[in-house]
Amino acid sequence: MADTGRAAVFVGPNKPFELRQYPIPKLEPGSMLVKIAMSNICGSDLHIFRGDMASAGFDGSREAILGHEMAGRVYALGEGAGADSLGRPVKEGDRIVYQYFQPCWSCPVCLSGVTRACPNKSGRTSPVGEWPYFTGGYGEYYYVPPGRKLFRVEDDRIPDGLIASVNCAFSQVTQGWETVGLRFGQSAVVQGAGGLGLFATVVAKEIGAAPVIVIDAIESRLALAREFGADHTINTNEVKTPEERVARVQELTGGLGAEVVAELVGFPAVVQEGWDMLRPGGRYLEIGNINRGMTMSYDPSQLVFGNKSVHGVVLYEPRIMPQVLDFISRNLTKYPFDKVVSHVFPLDKIDDAFQQAEWLGKQQEKIVRAALAP
Repeated sequence: MADTGRAAVFVGPNKPFELRQYPIPKLEPGSMLVKIAMSNICGSDLHIFRGDMASAGFDGSREAILGHEMAGRVYALGEGAGADSLGRPVKEGDRIVYQYFQPCWSCPVCLSGVTRACPNKSGRTSPVGEWPYFTGGYGEYYYVPPGRKLFRVEDDRIPDGLIASVNCAFSQVTQGWETVGLRFGQSAVVQGAGGLGLFATVVAKEIGAAPVIVIDAIESRLALAREFGADHTINTNEVKTPEERVARVQELTGGLGAEVVAELVGFPAVVQEGWDMLRPGGRYLEIGNINRGMTMSYDPSQLVFGNKSVHGVVLYEPRIMPQVLDFISRNLTKYPFDKVVSHVFPLDKIDDAFQQAEWLGKQQEKIVRAALAP
């Protein structure tokens, strides 16, 4: 067993990451240490790196090990550990997925069944350089504390980058569609065709939504969205104004507008446009806007007179993870899942990975989702 491992430390927006060595942590009873196989660069990581989340504490005043969309193999088991959350045996070398956050399980919100909204939820908040050291995905290891929900990956065909997506993007949008009540035969618009948008598209398609309409500014992503089941795509560089895009959605939905619209871009500017795309009685799914302090102007009477509703969703219930693993296993050869994680970088090239993954302000057509393989 190794004595130390590397981790990439975030020291401030737009600054190079610092690669550091940390000791392999001692394990608490019931804990596990995972050897990371793949950590994807999620849109929220790009927001942090740009400085969009400075008001949430990611301003450089405290260091952090970023990365949450990750997966790997069990490297070591603490005393009493050895089963997943479904009671299936887990041993060293098994691939697992696990929630990267931990609800308290005992507050009124958790007891109501919405553990993803737990006001006391946490990850590991130990300062960088202190036990258990490996508290984020951008490193060689990750410490899974006692009580964290985790699941063994039983299908060896699923690639590591796709398993990592179960930890965040794939489970997040699956939870979102369930929360907003997307049903068979209903029309759905997906704003944004990044990783979240592509997974939202394929889940909507398999639910039986129709038509599924995807909007983005990058043509290569829209082409991939069509491979994932989009019935129609709208390129914002071609259909240039919000009014034109709203009219196009109405045209594709019998003149009424969509029953459900999902915001997966991450900027408030697209929200009013999404609301305008809803038919009377429609539901808006808000997932992408995680940047505190970014605001928008809106007319609330539109929601009132349109009988429209907005559903904010962050995180997911643990039962979603095995459902998503099963979904992937059943559809692995039906859709081009291998194209979502399009570029893989070694950990010591993390700065290159972030620079190349950045899409804001430039029309990069190559990277859908970048990943790090320690």
